[in-house]
Amino acid sequence: MHETIRGLYEGMLDRAAWRRSLASLCEKSGSVQASIYVIELGDGPARVEEIAHTTSIGTERAGLARDPRAVLAGPLVVGQWQVTLRRVAGIADGFGNLPPLPTMTCLVDRSPRREIYLTLQRRPDQIPYDNTDAQALDWVVPHLRQAMALCQRAQAEALALRASIDVIARLQYAVLVARANGTLIVANTAGEAWARRLLPQEPNGLFVNGLGTQLSQGWRLSRSLPEVLRLVCDTNAPPQAIHARGSEGRTAQIVIVPMRPGGETTAALVAIHENRGAPLTMNTILRDLYALTPAESRLASLMMTGIGLPEACTQLGVKRETSRTQLKSIFTKTGTGTQAQLAHLLTRIGSVLSGPPGSA
Repeated sequence: MHETIRGLYEGMLDRAAWRRSLASLCEKSGSVQASIYVIELGDGPARVEEIAHTTSIGTERAGLARDPRAVLAGPLVVGQWQVTLRRVAGIADGFGNLPPLPTMTCLVDRSPRREIYLTLQRRPDQIPYDNTDAQALDWVVPHLRQAMALCQRAQAEALALRASIDVIARLQYAVLVARANGTLIVANTAGEAWARRLLPQEPNGLFVNGLGTQLSQGWRLSRSLPEVLRLVCDTNAPPQAIHARGSEGRTAQIVIVPMRPGGETTAALVAIHENRGAPLTMNTILRDLYALTPAESRLASLMMTGIGLPEACTQLGVKRETSRTQLKSIFTKTGTGTQAQLAHLLTRIGSVLSGPPGSA
């Protein structure tokens, strides 16, 4: 009994544990196979998912992956068992008139969108189930119901977590979450290089001694990041900002915001906006959203970086009059009136597009 119950709850993380639990259940009930079915209900046809089963013997496997309700004499209430004899479709044609399979099915749980069934079966030559067999297994139903509820909750939370991670990973700018001592909690794709750049650590997890405003690869900060992290995490200080300047005139803006991702655990959200070109997909987005021509999209993407119209003309190799005409058309199509408004609009769009990760 304890092995069966333990396997049901361990199945939240390991489907093999459910199979071990069902195998133990088979041994206790004299069954050769046990299966857990989840039936997703909706406006269309019901979808039957078999989430766990034991290794079948002989002809029993032919009856799997079917709707367990098909062999029931009528609908069940939650916790109710029904004992039936089931003929497996196709067996009679191939092997003759074999006796039906003794089957015992319980409705474990029901909601407006989902039903969960536990089905056990014996070989045709075994004694059929009776109500005594069903009553002997009543103890497993509440444990299976609780384990499935926990599993579904864990799956929903895991899906939400994966979606959140994917959203953060797609941001064009770098995002880090770190503790006051510089321990990195999480970083998105663009932020991994910045984490190595901003948070070099000793094996004990502490900041490298002497780390201040001078970083590797020629980057220099206007303020010491360790000091700002400690200020934000250990006090009630408002969000802070740091300006970073790298080689070849590269610049970045770093914003540090306090947060509590683990309840009492205080950490800081570090967002790094590095000045670089527009994402590769920006031209397609501008075409779909505002019907910009390829030439207009190229000009708008350059304006997104903050450069002026004369420099954009030089980089694109177009005349000043041509660029003014294109810019006027861009303003009209995007509903903006100044280069600052246009840059702000494009930056907001670009922030959710996957761009090249920050270089190390």
